[in-house]
Amino acid sequence: MKKILILFTVISVLSAGCSQQEDNNYSVWIDASTSTQASIDSALDRLTNSNVEFIVDENGDILLNAKEMEKAVMCCS
Repeated sequence: MKKILILFTVISVLSAGCSQQEDNNYSVWIDASTSTQASIDSALDRLTNSNVEFIVDENGDILLNAKEMEKAVMCCS
């Protein structure tokens, strides 16, 4: 019985450590309050052309998913 309990514990720990969770951590890429409309439009075009996932929030800020940050830096900096 102890062996089964130990085996179950080890399998549970391993499966929890290997599970992939969705990363929904967004960061501001362009702050609309400090940027011109031209720079915002340019950033939107470059991100769209590079297939970078982004969100424009209610304030007009451009938010990037954390997993897309490197891709955005490569295409849009």
